Amino acid sequence: MLQVMILNISGSTILLLLFIFYGVPIIATIIALSLRHKKRKTAKVIGILTAVYVLISLGYCGIL
Repeated sequence: MLQVMILNISGSTILLLLFIFYGVPIIATIIALSLRHKKRKTAKVIGILTAVYVLISLGYCGIL
């Protein structure tokens, strides 16, 4: 017999997960864009780290 597990997730938990998935990359992108004229290399590194973060958080962790 197959049992279905129902998760009891509150609204605040969903908001926290959405902030982790979308909020952190948005903040990092804003920081990278603000640094792009002063420190190009730092802005490029932050941009690459943000892209990797998005791929991992929405890809692998989003599946879970």
